[in-house]
Amino acid sequence: MEKMEIMIFEFVKHISVFGHHFFFGIEEIPELHDINLRYQTMNRELYEDKLHKVEDAQKLGTMKDTITPKAIVDYVYLVYFAMLEGINSGILHGYTDTQLKG
Repeated sequence: MEKMEIMIFEFVKHISVFGHHFFFGIEEIPELHDINLRYQTMNRELYEDKLHKVEDAQKLGTMKDTITPKAIVDYVYLVYFAMLEGINSGILHGYTDTQLKG
């Protein structure tokens, strides 16, 4: 859980630096095609990085291997996007980072 929490908050930190709404609908604007490709590549690399971290942790025995690395990373993304939507929509407004981590 601690490793998943770290991964989730790495995503939150990433979005806080680059912004989420800048990329909304970017795939629909032909003039921004190159930027969209770089954005999608960045997202794929972030996903692959998380996947490799889980695989390595399972090989080292620091993370159980009862769930596949892909399922773990997919769950991390699910929780992350739920938190992001909760924060962006104001539902989670007023919660501190510590409360969200809890």
